[in-house]
Amino acid sequence: MFFCSSLAQCNKTREWPDIQLYFSPLGIYQGFERDLNLFVAVREDIMEKYLAPYRGKDAFLLLPTLLLPRSIGELRLKDKNPLSYPVIDPKYFSHPDDMKILLEGN
Repeated sequence: MFFCSSLAQCNKTREWPDIQLYFSPLGIYQGFERDLNLFVAVREDIMEKYLAPYRGKDAFLLLPTLLLPRSIGELRLKDKNPLSYPVIDPKYFSHPDDMKILLEGN
């Protein structure tokens, strides 16, 4: 599902939504915390604390996603060696509106 936050450039003739909500049914199984950690990068011990009482039950995942981030990252050359990997700094949430918009999606 797509929708516009209060900071989006939406009007009656054209919509440019800035939030997408992913909805997915799932079941909480043994090892779910480990798998979820790979997807959303939350420590397993924290997820275990909250999810253990629900193991073996059905659930759903609602994941807000920022579609039009205003933060601008950097891509730089590490050195003059053409075989060196570049230095990538995405600078997530460096623009204050990005966090405001994402929190509206919750």
